[in-house]
This record gives sequence, C-alpha cells and structure tokens, in this order.
Amino acid sequence: MARLGTFMDIKPILDQALATGGGSLTFETHGKAVNWRHRAYAFRKAYAAQLRSGEVSPYDRLSFPKLAPDSRVVRITTHRTDAIFQPDPNGVPIAPAPDDDLLEFAKRMASGLDEDVI
Repeated sequence: MARLGTFMDIKPILDQALATGGGSLTFETHGKAVNWRHRAYAFRKAYAAQLRSGEVSPYDRLSFPKLAPDSRVVRITTHRTDAIFQPDPNGVPIAPAPDDDLLEFAKRMASGLDEDVI
C-alpha cells in the first residue's frame, strides 16, 4: 500500500475540489493527465485505508471520469443527491428490484457502520 506522503501534490487539489464542488485540471500531455488521474484514485484508496473502522473518507465523494482519447483534461466531479426524499404516504415500502447487486453491496457496507453514524 502506498504511503499518503507520496500524494501530497494530489491532496490540496482534491480538497479544493471538495470545497468548490469539482473542477478540472489541464496537463501538457494526455499521458500526464492519465497518470494524475491514476494517482488521484490511488490517493483515495490510501487515505481510506488509514481510517478507523466506520469512518468515511470525504474523498469517496469525488470521481474522475475517464478521459477522452488524446484529452489532456482531468475532470473532478462530486457525488451528491440534490433531491428531497418523500416517503410513500400509504406507508408502503418500495420493493427493490430482484437481483439488485447495488442493494446487496449497500447492505454489506451498512452492516459495518455504527448505529450512531447511520
């Protein structure tokens, strides 16, 4: 596992992306852009690995969409839900689709969280 110190050029940019809701970086070459994107994902992984059980990394809200061929621009986007949940007025829960892999993944992730976090 890589050490966080090897990514200190990545962290300030990701912190700024979190604070502003995303952005982009333009590099000299496509190869440098691809390399930076790879290192940004590696930083996210290394940062999450050093957290205590149950802690959530703020960097998990960021994603770096795949670059178009020959593009020199890395986009940084944030995941958020700009919606208001409205429960069913009849109290009928929405049934998940059969074989919902994402639901099963969410259940496995939630089972490791503390009650206070949820």
